[in-house]
Formats: sequence, C-alpha cells, structure tokens
Amino acid sequence: MKKIFLALALGFAVASCQKDASGPGAVNNNVENFTQLKVADSFDWSTTKKITLNLEKVVNATNRPSLLTVKDTEGHTLIKQMVRMDQDGSIDFVAPSKTKTLEVTYGITTKEVSVTGTQGTFDFLPVLDDSDLD
Repeated sequence: MKKIFLALALGFAVASCQKDASGPGAVNNNVENFTQLKVADSFDWSTTKKITLNLEKVVNATNRPSLLTVKDTEGHTLIKQMVRMDQDGSIDFVAPSKTKTLEVTYGITTKEVSVTGTQGTFDFLPVLDDSDLD
C-alpha cells in the first residue's frame, strides 16, 4: 500500500511540474534570428538611456572650475567634466537603463542623486555633519 501511495505521489509531482506550452510565456523554438521575433511595437531594445544632470549654482561662489565626477551605484565612472559652481547648467551623458541613483563628486563633496525618469539635480553645497555637536 505504501508503494502504491508513493508511486501515485511521484506521478502527481511529475505531472504537476510540466510547463504549459501555450500562453504569454510560451517559447517558440522555431525562431532562428532576431528578425523573426514578435514583440510589441513599443518594446525598447536599448539597454542605456540619456540622463541630464542639472547643476544648481551657488551664489557668490568662486568662479574657478573643478572636476565633477558622476558614477553609477556600481562605481563605474559615467562622466568627468570641469564645471564652475557659480553657474547653473546641465550635463548630458549615457547610463544603463536601470540607473535610479548616481554618485556625484565635486571637489571634496560627494552626494547621492536620485534620477527620476531621465533627470537628476545636483547642488554644490556640502552636507554638514553636525552629529558630534552637543
């Protein structure tokens, strides 16, 4: 009796693990190249996107340019450019499509900048750490 129950349980387990060959996740094994793929017209094949980093000037700041470095969260440098903190401006560059956060360094100031859609904003003011003040 125990062997019959075990055989039935094994049979049900194997039968329940079979993938349904129809439906939205179905695989068409007859595709031989990319031109035969059927995807929605709105499908974006790109793995990168253009991001605009807006720079907010500091009033009465020095007009001496310094290096601004932008990295993704994995530490890959996306762009390096000399900029002045006394001028508003923007920098366009290409980043991976999945980019939601940037690490921006200007001089000794490093900040995380959120990317919404294709836009991010950086201000040059350092974040003050007053945690040791009592």
